[in-house]
Amino acid sequence: MSGFFQLFQELSDWRVLLDIIVFAAFFYTIYITLRASGTWKIAVGLSLAAFASIIASLLELRGVEWLFTNLSQVAVIALLIIFQPEVRRFLEHSIGFGKNLANREAKSLAVLLDEALFDLSRRRWGALIVLPGKDPLKQWLTPGTLLDAHPSHSLLLSIFDPDSPGHDGAIIIERGKVHRFGVRLPLSVSDKLPKEYGTRHHAAMGLAEKTDAVVLAVSEERGVVSVFRNGRINELEKQGELQDSLLVRRELQADKNKKTSGSSGKAWRVVFEIFTSMFLAALFWLVVISSRTDMREVFMLVPIEYSRPPVNLLLSEDRLSEARLLLEGPASVLDILTPSQVRLKVDLSGFAAGRQLVNLTKENVELPKKIRVLEIQPANVTLELQNLTLTRLKVKPQFIGELQDGYKVQEIEITPALVDVIVPVEKESSQKELLTTPIYLQGIKSSTTVYCKIVAPYGFQPQDKRWPDVSVKLDVAPVK
Repeated sequence: MSGFFQLFQELSDWRVLLDIIVFAAFFYTIYITLRASGTWKIAVGLSLAAFASIIASLLELRGVEWLFTNLSQVAVIALLIIFQPEVRRFLEHSIGFGKNLANREAKSLAVLLDEALFDLSRRRWGALIVLPGKDPLKQWLTPGTLLDAHPSHSLLLSIFDPDSPGHDGAIIIERGKVHRFGVRLPLSVSDKLPKEYGTRHHAAMGLAEKTDAVVLAVSEERGVVSVFRNGRINELEKQGELQDSLLVRRELQADKNKKTSGSSGKAWRVVFEIFTSMFLAALFWLVVISSRTDMREVFMLVPIEYSRPPVNLLLSEDRLSEARLLLEGPASVLDILTPSQVRLKVDLSGFAAGRQLVNLTKENVELPKKIRVLEIQPANVTLELQNLTLTRLKVKPQFIGELQDGYKVQEIEITPALVDVIVPVEKESSQKELLTTPIYLQGIKSSTTVYCKIVAPYGFQPQDKRWPDVSVKLDVAPVK
């Protein structure tokens, strides 16, 4: 019974009260729907059964709890069959609250793009998003990859993750969906943009000059969100400006003459119904919270994050990447806990070069509230930090396939031909060149210039902040 009173003390938290109000509104809506259909008596009987289950749980009557737990699995299916018309009417009624659905969807997309792009800017991840207008875009774009998915914050982050294959291309959002990704845009031929702007911004300006599409860009270097429209660029200073820029504002005229109907004689019944809904919601919340007191232990395999190595050192590839944690916490929290919510971090900022043994302790682990670490397996890891040095490496094109019969490459011009690279001292003598992304020779019948990226081995870093774009000029001619 002491746990019973402790649960009621938690009701003083405003978050708990808000939670209960939301549940109460849900229960009240269901009750109104059932009352209108004439099945409210069945609902009352089910509510009494649920109330008995709640009381049994709070008083720890294990036999009654077992009975209700085993019957509930069958009862849910039976309820869906019995109340199928009411469930359908309830969903239709809920959807009926949205009178301006199209406007809300547009606003929701604008809010999503505003939040996602500024999140990308904080991460210094480049991005390019095209919102088509009335002009056709097909002639200006490469096909990219068909996706046709509903946009979400996590989807946009995954597409523009620097490790994602399509992060350098643009995505096309049509009819509220991410239609394609990895799309290439035409580069601007004007001199409107300063020289310090990269290929991404010139591509955005190129499409904005040729069509009425709106192109959104995030700078990888400066972390600035820009809007390209009608051949002009507008850099946004803070979150919220993008949402205002995309939305078309409309004034909604309220009907001031509309009056609510009802009699004061029925007010007491409404008050009673609302109070009952609040009471049931509070009991429901207490049962949910009480289930969290059921403590449990689980093992979980989580990745090890190594962060902040000294600027002149590199962590070797030969290192432990995962550890096994024994966690303890409420069953309801552990049931939904995933490895992504647990972080095992090793801070390398104070380490020196060479091999060293690092202990893994509870201080290295970040966990959700009410979860604690009992054991870490293994208890330590062996790490090696390598010294870095600056060297200059040759850039070598990575050719795939061969030219068609009757053609040959007379000359190859690579720009830049050499790149200053920071490499581990152990690999300085063995690594003499850097490969580019693949260049496919099939189908090339004339001289052309191919633009590609550098593919660097692990631990190789550019002296500048980013790898330069590489242009490979091929002088192709027929064999005489």
